[in-house]
Amino acid sequence: MSFLKRSACWIRRQIRLGLDQLADWFYSIDTVVADPPQAVENSRFCDAYVNGPVSYWILRSYLDCTNLGPKEVFYDIGCGHGRVLCMVARHRVARCIGIELSTEFAEKARANAAVLRDRVSPIEIRVGDAAEMDYIDGTIFYFGDPFGADTMRAVLKRVGETVQAKPRAVRCIFVLPAGERSDAVRRVIEASGWLRFVDSKSPWYSAMRVCYWASGPNQTDTYRHSKRFLHAANDQGLRPVVNDASKVAPGSWRRQTSGGERARCSSTIMRIVPGMV
Repeated sequence: MSFLKRSACWIRRQIRLGLDQLADWFYSIDTVVADPPQAVENSRFCDAYVNGPVSYWILRSYLDCTNLGPKEVFYDIGCGHGRVLCMVARHRVARCIGIELSTEFAEKARANAAVLRDRVSPIEIRVGDAAEMDYIDGTIFYFGDPFGADTMRAVLKRVGETVQAKPRAVRCIFVLPAGERSDAVRRVIEASGWLRFVDSKSPWYSAMRVCYWASGPNQTDTYRHSKRFLHAANDQGLRPVVNDASKVAPGSWRRQTSGGERARCSSTIMRIVPGMV
């Protein structure tokens, strides 16, 4: 890297830290980490990453707090000093829960929660390995690049099991940097079996990429169901209003039939593609 590029990176980093310190002052907390430390404790898979919080000005573009409802239970997996929890707790939710491997980081997060300005929602910090925690009440899960693929696989399996035991709508936010390390984590997310891709963002001013997933059939299942729906509809003489098979739904197909015939068609297709409305 040339001298000019190194200088530009250093200046950009100093500006970011300065803005974060200003935001910390406004919120009456202390979450700025100049040299990101790593937990001294070891997780089951020994793949925890350093405590490097996402900058406030980037975090605001990742977290759309207007979509947070009063019944949401927000989990920050690998919460560090609690910056994300503090941002969310300034909005009306049921609870904010941080999962942290490091006892030292957890104590700092509790201290920040206690002095946070304009906090309207409770914050709870739980210390332990994320792969062994209970997530039965969670509805939103935030992952700020906390660990590697093995722990991510174990966490998503536990969350998925709670969705089966206690059916509910679950959303996940994954903030991951570009690179081979994150590619392995992304493959784990895609293979979870209970999450479906919703959206992603990659701001030009950040090396991080945020992906939004939600509980439901994965893309492969959705595509397979839509193809089955397409073939069933064609067999019954239905014609599509749209041409994209991935966007079909029972309401998007028509044919000139009597009421009884139309009801039988709809019933057959709904049995083929359960849950499509």
